[in-house]
Amino acid sequence: MLEADTLAGLPKAPTTTVLPGDGSTGIKDPVIFRDENGWHLWASCHPLDDPAATDRMTTEHLTSSDGLQWIRQDVALRGRTGDWDARGVRFAEVLLLADGFLALYDGRASAAQNFQERTGAAVADSLGGPWRPAPGPVFVSPFGAGGLRYLCSVVDSAGGRRVYYESALADGSHELRTQLLTAGDVHPHGSAPRTGWDTTSSAEHDRVHESCRSPRPPGHLHR
Repeated sequence: MLEADTLAGLPKAPTTTVLPGDGSTGIKDPVIFRDENGWHLWASCHPLDDPAATDRMTTEHLTSSDGLQWIRQDVALRGRTGDWDARGVRFAEVLLLADGFLALYDGRASAAQNFQERTGAAVADSLGGPWRPAPGPVFVSPFGAGGLRYLCSVVDSAGGRRVYYESALADGSHELRTQLLTAGDVHPHGSAPRTGWDTTSSAEHDRVHESCRSPRPPGHLHR
């Protein structure tokens, strides 16, 4: 963690390790959510017992009162044997819904899909879970090996939501994409985007499309 009084001071701020891991587990890719009770964090945890299989991962839930000292709670989500996310799951974002919470997560079926994870979704009534995953991935790139991962978003000043994600291309490479959802295309509380963005084009569009072709959402997509 870096901490400074100003943004300009961050590059020279001292580094503090808050999720050290250990000889048996590697910890990375934290997702943080703050509510009236404190801080919540979900991290992808990689078992290190087999040097040839360190890509395996589960997502663990941790809590904190100050954002510095974290207490492990439980495994929030793990892969399902024989399913599309069997090899591992990694939370990418947690969003507030009107009646609970939505987690968007990266999943893969095998070691061969490392770097080609698809995006799945899980819902829960509370931040502590249990998280109930959808049967299959909700977002998959139509190009290359299908990878579409690390989906996250920010709310803009107009009340819309800008989404960012990494997507596979036809030539096997990946690119970072961003898509703007207007206020009419997000959850009524301004939190969760609807399913079905159009991920097939990297051209800019002037408006959000009205049609919704599940599992690809409407939106405008920028290369």
